[in-house]
Amino acid sequence: MKLKGSMTEHHYRAELEQGASVLLERGNLPILRLLQEKCGAIHSAYFLSGYILADYRNFCILVNGQTICRGEITGEDIESFEKMSISEYKKKLKKSDQIKLEVALELSNGKQL
Repeated sequence: MKLKGSMTEHHYRAELEQGASVLLERGNLPILRLLQEKCGAIHSAYFLSGYILADYRNFCILVNGQTICRGEITGEDIESFEKMSISEYKKKLKKSDQIKLEVALELSNGKQL
């Protein structure tokens, strides 16, 4: 899918950058620790979906532009975790979610829209 620089893409870019900042710069520790344990060094991480409550985290994150990680954490307990390829994840997406994934891939590769 080729990105066109639409308003939707710019909205997703801002949302993805904010999520990456929360995770990597401000240190959302339970999720970050889990990703480091399962994936090694984290150079980029973009929230594709999920939410964070006081003691519960549900997430789907593009890690290092190569792997999709999906999981749930309650407190410090890992309820579920799975890694999948981008192509496997992409098969399940609606068009709007495919756009968000493409924006995240461009961000992880350092490209500008």
